[in-house]
Amino acid sequence: MKKHKIPVSWQMYGYVTVEADTAQHAAEIAESDMGIGLPDNGEYVEASWEVDWAVIEDGGLLEGCTPMTADEIKKLED
Repeated sequence: MKKHKIPVSWQMYGYVTVEADTAQHAAEIAESDMGIGLPDNGEYVEASWEVDWAVIEDGGLLEGCTPMTADEIKKLED
């Protein structure tokens, strides 16, 4: 049986610390400044896991796709 890379996405929920004069301004900074980074306390949002069918259908992953290489499979197993 072949192994295939399937595009998936999910959501995480967490908190970041932002310095600002008000909570409103801090939220605006958090929304616009990608340099803040990801929260280190994030948790999976239940039921947010989904396959990206648009990529599969547009990218031809269902027909004629290239199976994963042995190196790619090994990275997933590590």
